[in-house]
Amino acid sequence: MLGEWQKLLPVVLAVLAAGRAGAQKAEFPLRAMPIGASITAGFSAGKLTDGYREPLLEKLVADGWQLHYVGTQRSGNSTENHHEGYPGIRTAALASQTRANGVVDQFKPNLLLLNVGTNDCTARVTRAEARRIHSDMIDAIFAPAYATDPNTAPLLITSTLLPRRGNDAAVQQCTLYFNEEIRDLARTHPRSASIALADMNNGTFITVDDLAPGDALHPSAEGFAKMATVWYEALNANLDKLHAPVQL
Repeated sequence: MLGEWQKLLPVVLAVLAAGRAGAQKAEFPLRAMPIGASITAGFSAGKLTDGYREPLLEKLVADGWQLHYVGTQRSGNSTENHHEGYPGIRTAALASQTRANGVVDQFKPNLLLLNVGTNDCTARVTRAEARRIHSDMIDAIFAPAYATDPNTAPLLITSTLLPRRGNDAAVQQCTLYFNEEIRDLARTHPRSASIALADMNNGTFITVDDLAPGDALHPSAEGFAKMATVWYEALNANLDKLHAPVQL
């Protein structure tokens, strides 16, 4: 009899954990800020779309979340189409802009989805520069006072860079080491207690076949749907780092 209970114990624990996660989802809404460059803006096949934002919204709403995207930019046909995605922007410029316009403090998201660095690798930044600018981007996000309080700080999910087409060895190498630095900073940055990783380039799930036809950088609709899955899984694995949104 004891042996049977031992076999069932992992299942029971999993059910209890799922119950706790579900209860947390019902406690408060998500005020989410997608932030980055053209992929965040939803660029695909020559036009701006909802990108990963709409399929992620659908997944979270199906789980019982109330989700509101925030930001100063809009693209796509969804009613929830706000974001902070700026096509062509590089990491240092985005960090500087984020500080200057105070957008994080303005909207006070309790969840940020960061995907930036692709344009830096097009410019072939060094490994040291990749680490410095990504760390500074994290610092810019956590600069507002509410974000420094461990009881109100947002959860930042930072993603690795997508696979990209092309035979430029320097660009491909940059993507590799930039991603290594992103992964490491998610663990070692001083604000790591409020950071999670969404690995968009683990070598198996999202591949160059998920990019739009004729595009070296931007996902197809199917690729964006896969991105949504990675964000979704990263969020669900880090619910303990999530807080209710502060009042505006």
